[in-house]
Amino acid sequence: MLLSAALAASAIADPAKSPGPGANALSAFFGSWAGSWKDGPKNGPRGTMTIGQTEEGRALLVYSFDTPKRRTLSSPDRVYGQSLATLADDGSLRATLSNNARVVYRLAEHGMLVGEYVRDDVRYEGRFERTENP
Repeated sequence: MLLSAALAASAIADPAKSPGPGANALSAFFGSWAGSWKDGPKNGPRGTMTIGQTEEGRALLVYSFDTPKRRTLSSPDRVYGQSLATLADDGSLRATLSNNARVVYRLAEHGMLVGEYVRDDVRYEGRFERTENP
């Protein structure tokens, strides 16, 4: 997690700079999140992520997720990395992860973050809770 924090800190924007359009909607996603992805009724990969602002007014996702064991013996046990995300017109946060999975996150009731993960034939729905106050 220290490596993730260091990576995130290097790309987070200077708070003294004025935010661009959509900054309030984007900043609602900022913070640390933990939860899991589900494949219908079955539990899927667990994961954590930190979302912060970049200089470009986009969001930086620093993440770590378990991987499904059904792939190959050479598959790593976790997918981790960082990706830039964009706030879409519908208010969702969208990114492509290092394994080419596409993720879409939306803020839900009670401060939850819900998401959709799609990669090849794999599709998960996720629920994440904030692990710290924004």
